[in-house]
Amino acid sequence: MIQSPWFDKMDRRCPLPEYPRPQLRREHWQCLNGEWEYAVTAADAPMPSAFDGTIIVPFAIESACSGVQRMLLPSEKLWYRRTFTITDAFAGKRCLLHFGAVDWKCGVFVNGKRVCTHTGGYSPFSVDITDDLLPQENTLVVVVYDPTDAGWQNRGKQSLHPHGFWYTATSGIWQTVWLEPVPLCRIEKLRLTPDIDRGVLKLETLLSESAQLQVCVSMEDRVIFAAQIGNTSEIPISPSQLWSPEDPF
Repeated sequence: MIQSPWFDKMDRRCPLPEYPRPQLRREHWQCLNGEWEYAVTAADAPMPSAFDGTIIVPFAIESACSGVQRMLLPSEKLWYRRTFTITDAFAGKRCLLHFGAVDWKCGVFVNGKRVCTHTGGYSPFSVDITDDLLPQENTLVVVVYDPTDAGWQNRGKQSLHPHGFWYTATSGIWQTVWLEPVPLCRIEKLRLTPDIDRGVLKLETLLSESAQLQVCVSMEDRVIFAAQIGNTSEIPISPSQLWSPEDPF
């Protein structure tokens, strides 16, 4: 194994502390990366009462950065546990728990209650945990099953027996975990589709509640469009300055 110069400089308390999503960035959020408890049990075992040690999230259990560097077998399950307390920024807001990615099938528990399950090692998912929170300390548990090449799921080049071009498996939490306070009415998804020939940008927006949208588009600190629009609208972008390798605008 070859370690990069940044391996020893990693902050174990909160690695990858930057906001994990390029769009829909909100001012307030709470990163849950860092040291979690972990345990490996038989695949049919219940939630353990005692854990094996500490794992660094969001690094796969097989990686050196996780602090464990252990294969997860198809006959096993991986358990994570940590506690957290929400900040004052969550007062009067809904609390979303986000996972960037968990490989492969997982269940999420908050204060002993299962709040969601998710299948798919590459896709992000979220769950509203507002009604399951306690005013002080909360306990978050995640259980993961990943059969790697013994299963049918998409796995790329992951293998339980890496050799040649087959890679070491990547099991468990491998992208950032974070909490986010959001209003009841909020933007949940965006789809931006440019139509260069017509000089417009198609904007499709999914809202959690019915509402009007106020959109402002600026280019180099110059407002080129501002209006109240519907959930699906076309925004004129003309004249447009197109991106190219020579001019990466």
